[in-house]
Amino acid sequence: MLDVRRLVREASIPRPMALHTTLSGRLVFALAMLSLLGIVASAVTPDSKQKRRKKPIPHCAGTICSGVSASRQRVEVGDRVILRADATNPEVQELTYRWETTGGRILGAGVEVQFDSAGLEPGRYRVTAIVDDGTDLVTDCSVELELVPIGTLEREPASN
Repeated sequence: MLDVRRLVREASIPRPMALHTTLSGRLVFALAMLSLLGIVASAVTPDSKQKRRKKPIPHCAGTICSGVSASRQRVEVGDRVILRADATNPEVQELTYRWETTGGRILGAGVEVQFDSAGLEPGRYRVTAIVDDGTDLVTDCSVELELVPIGTLEREPASN
């Protein structure tokens, strides 16, 4: 059970504010407690003359995955596509990558892999890179690939 009188003595809360028994008094007390914990901004302090600055929120850049680039987004059935995840975290040296797809196979591991469309039907398939910075902060980004029947795309002539 919360000992209000002890809390008043130790936290230096003005006694009239802490011991109100009305509903508005309880609200003022709750706001004062939250304010002491840094949860409520200074605008709700009971004494308008008393100005307190907001505590700064600690900066946490986190891992940002800006996208997955594909060597091609329109692919014929049976072709492979090179995929690369663009992820950064200025606070972490090494990121780990896990890949998922709605169809086909992922070949390889790490920041760059291949999508193998062998055996798939024409359609749209999503490939997602899940990026982990090792601190339980995980983000993902994905690309959608369009799989078309063989012979649909024009092939570039082979160079000699």
